Amino acid sequence: MEKKIGEMDLYWQELEEDYYDCGEINEEAIIALENELQLELPALYSELLLQKNGFSLKYTYCPTDVPNSWANNFVSINGLYGVGEGPGLRDNFYLRKEWGIRSKKLVIIAGEAPIFICLDYRKRKQPIVTFIDAEMDQQFTLTKSFDLFLNSLEPFIEEVELEEQPFGLAQQEELIKEIDVTIEKGSPAQINRLLDKVLGTTNECIRHLLEKMRRHEKPKVHFYLMMVLTCCSSGENEGMLEDDYLLEVLHELMDSKNRDVRDLVAYCFEEMKKRGIE
Repeated sequence: MEKKIGEMDLYWQELEEDYYDCGEINEEAIIALENELQLELPALYSELLLQKNGFSLKYTYCPTDVPNSWANNFVSINGLYGVGEGPGLRDNFYLRKEWGIRSKKLVIIAGEAPIFICLDYRKRKQPIVTFIDAEMDQQFTLTKSFDLFLNSLEPFIEEVELEEQPFGLAQQEELIKEIDVTIEKGSPAQINRLLDKVLGTTNECIRHLLEKMRRHEKPKVHFYLMMVLTCCSSGENEGMLEDDYLLEVLHELMDSKNRDVRDLVAYCFEEMKKRGIE
């Protein structure tokens, strides 16, 4: 159903207590925020705020053809920020710093860390709407405008399963090259995102990446590695890793500077002990 500007109540839920409601608002408060942000909010957003200053959305599914941490074909958004904080538009001033969103031309209008929906003014005065997963280092365009974003929302979208493609030798060689480049130049979040991709491929690619992660200098990478090894220690190897190799890695990481890594190593030792492996 196409929503009309004159029917703004179609956008929100009528709730007695709304988590996103930032209270009373006037035009002066919106202008003051825009001056602080040094950006002008879309006209429809400002009109909505004057009627309801932050609200839970009636329709919460936004379609996309980009697979993401929500789903393969949609993003879920619970509410829109009002002029305020906790949550609200004023949270931008600390959320961007806390999650490494460097551009001041990205304005967070929805989401919960590390996933954000942003007005994106980086290339145009009238913003597009951009999805950002700060932890997975993923960004992509949802819609070309704020108005289109609101009108794209659906009450429900069923997730589609992606068809598995045959994984040939040429693809394996390309993936190993990608692993080497990402390990050398990528951030821990990028390495973790690649790990999710590699785990659905061949044992050779998986072993190659895990060995590279084992040798990485950053403890955060070791943490992501341990998230995989906890499954292996419980016997969910499926031929991926030998127990002797697993023990060798665990002994290397047991004195990690990262407390979470040390805790996971201890857990793995306990799980392996249950299987009679010490």
